[in-house]
Amino acid sequence: MKDIIIFDMDGTLIDSSEDITISVNFVRSNFGLPPLTKTEVVDIINGDRNRLAYGLYGIEEYTPQHRNLFESHYFDQCIKNTHLYEGILDLLEELKRFNFQLSVATNAYTKFAERMLSHLKIDQYFSNIVGACKVKKGKPDPDMIFYILNNSKPVRRVIMVGDNHTDLYAAKNANIEMVFANWGFGKIEDIHNVDFIAKNPMDILNYILD
Repeated sequence: MKDIIIFDMDGTLIDSSEDITISVNFVRSNFGLPPLTKTEVVDIINGDRNRLAYGLYGIEEYTPQHRNLFESHYFDQCIKNTHLYEGILDLLEELKRFNFQLSVATNAYTKFAERMLSHLKIDQYFSNIVGACKVKKGKPDPDMIFYILNNSKPVRRVIMVGDNHTDLYAAKNANIEMVFANWGFGKIEDIHNVDFIAKNPMDILNYILD
């Protein structure tokens, strides 16, 4: 049996904050709203998921028009400025060398995740790329983790790597280990009771092999 490492995507593997902000502001401009800064958008994303629509667009729930505007714009935008965090490629190479199973669990739609990871040439490292559209509930519910485990070879140890409280709660709800990526969107002061705090990607390898 192998160990499996499940990565969050935005804020963990990749920095997509610039492209997300551009697409959010495209939608806002269509409704006569002033633009948000990248810091404001990241802070909203890191907040209460039930208040995302209000934080980004001042509405209680996403309308089909808001969703369609964002998705059509972001599909083209999402590969323009998004990049890997420093050290991620080296980490993935080492994890593959040690024969770990790797997967992605992201609250982004699968089509965006596959497009971005393919563009960045790291999609081949992952056995499963699971977005919110593949399960009934996204993180912090554990559905994505269970989906990945049900579609993987038998595993001995499961570790979630993420930068957000939704990753933490998904890991806890699935009763697996949680590693906090302390270089992404999340703030360490908002995170409690993780198994390990990684200051850089290679810290993850050292933790797993220790």
